[in-house]
Formats: sequence, C-alpha cells, structure tokens
Amino acid sequence: MADDILRRELTDTLRRKVEKWIESLARNNYFSALKSRAYHRLDLDPSSIMALTESELLDVLDQVISLAHLAVDGIRDDHYGHQIAEKFLLERLSTLDEILADARSIYVVGSRVEAEKNLVCLATRVDLAVAEAVSQTAQSAGTYGAHLRLAWSALHRHAPDAEMAYKQAVKAIESVLGPLVLPDSVGPTLGQIKAGLRDGGWKFALRRTGPAGRPTSVPGAAENSTLFLLDLIERVYGSESRHADGDGLPREQSLEEAAAAVYAAIAIIGWAESGTLTK
Repeated sequence: MADDILRRELTDTLRRKVEKWIESLARNNYFSALKSRAYHRLDLDPSSIMALTESELLDVLDQVISLAHLAVDGIRDDHYGHQIAEKFLLERLSTLDEILADARSIYVVGSRVEAEKNLVCLATRVDLAVAEAVSQTAQSAGTYGAHLRLAWSALHRHAPDAEMAYKQAVKAIESVLGPLVLPDSVGPTLGQIKAGLRDGGWKFALRRTGPAGRPTSVPGAAENSTLFLLDLIERVYGSESRHADGDGLPREQSLEEAAAAVYAAIAIIGWAESGTLTK
C-alpha cells in the first residue's frame, strides 16, 4: 500500500496498541470507570476487549475519549485535581494521535457537536487547512453556522451519520439563502428557494476583484453565477432521501450525497459571509 493512502481498517498491530491505550487510560484513578461506562452505553459485554469487532472497538474508543473529556470538565471545582487530570489526558490523547498517525490511519482525535457542546472524539482525518476554514466559517456565521457545525461533525465522526449531515447541510443552505432570495417568507425550504431563484428573475453575482482591488464587471457574470448557484442547489435538492429509489420506496441518504451537500453549504456560506454573493 502506498505511503500516502490512509487506512480505514485496523491492522493487528494498531488494534493491539488501541486496546493497550484504552487500558492505560483506565488505570488512572480519574478515568478508571470510563471503560465500563463506554461498554454500558454501547450495550456491549465488558468481559473482554479482545472479543470486540473492529467496529465495536472503534465505538468504545470514541466513547472513552468523549467520556474522558467530560470527566475532566466535571472536576473543575477541584483546581489541583483538574490540572492533573487535564495534563494526563492531553498527554494520552497526544500519544493516541501519534499511534494513529504512525499507522497511517484515517482516524484522528477530533471533535464533534453534541447537545450544543464540543466534545473530543474519534474523527476522520481531513486536510487541516480545510478543517480550519470550516471552523472559521461556522464560528463567524449565524444560525446557519450552527447547522454547518452539526453537519461537519456528523460527516467526519468515526461512524458518519449521512442522514444528519445532509439534513443539517440543507438547513444551513436554507438559513443563509432564505433571507436573501425570499425575505418575506418564514423558513423557506430548499425547494422554495430553488424556485425563487429560478422564477424570480434573480441575478446573483460573485463579485470579482481587478487591479488595485477594484471590483470588475464581467459580461454575463451575473447570469452565469446564478446558473451555477442553481445547479449547485439542484444537485443537493435532487439527492434528498425523501425522493424515492427506482422501486418507488424511500431510501437512505448516501455518504457521498451527504458530503456533497456539506461542501456545497460550506461554499455558499463562505460566499455569503465574505460579501462575494450579492444580488
């Protein structure tokens, strides 16, 4: 396997190292109960970590990481104990990151949004520049930023939730484009926004900058930008799982469709936030 290809599966060596990492964390007094709590949450038999399937082991690892984060937050009143526990956990998480990176694993210590909290968790590795750009976009945005954070988290957790990622991405797009396209409507859907763009004579222009930072006027730019935006929305709208499959039955959202929707939302929100998307 080429060195630049990340592995989703756990090699035998990586599996043994992950198992040892979980056991080493559980030997610390501050985190001794986390492994059994993780098993209980996942309804797994705690008798032997060796009997877990690969998927179950990853689930346990994810739960242990998140529970450890919550445990440290839960002892903030004990300043000294909090400092010791936090330092120990940061060191152990750094070690886990190194273990995963050395094994060319697709997994990494990341974060997800749960109950409006950012939790440390097991996530999939993405380009750091992309992750930073998404984080900045989500933090600077309004309601649609919250939806984008949830969509990104659902897409890049170790066990992706395609349905949630897609739905939250759609809500993000609706939240940012609704007030622009249909300002008199309350909570317009993506379908209504698409129709409003198509039938309302809208001409969105992605503003371009010329020499000395001056805006430039490109013939046909508004029409082309509007068509591009419509095409992007149509691709997201047309892949919604409420549309039936070939047999007329509801189908599940695919991970590819969810990813496309999330990255479409990132682009649209970025345009709106930067002021490049204008009427």
